Amino acid sequence: MSLGKPGGHGRFVKEEKKAKNIKDTIRRLVGYMNRQMVTLIMIFASVLLASLLGVAGPYLMGRAIDDYLTIKNLDGFVSIILLMLLVYVLSSFFQLADVIF
Repeated sequence: MSLGKPGGHGRFVKEEKKAKNIKDTIRRLVGYMNRQMVTLIMIFASVLLASLLGVAGPYLMGRAIDDYLTIKNLDGFVSIILLMLLVYVLSSFFQLADVIF
């Protein structure tokens, strides 16, 4: 361990060890990841869907207010509210799936 400059950054810094054969290291990591590829794909899809549905909720809220509530179209308003309910339930499900996986 080197002490570096007094009071400066780098105090108690160890030297970095680099992989001697990067290609073999990457192949080994990909081999480890292949065993979990289905889980990784499920996690990626779940995070992506949860994010998209999380954005869709406020968007639908704006559409409900601007397009249906201001002109007092209650039939359209009820249908978009039901769609929002579905979006929020699915969003919660995918967020839960993110925690489980």
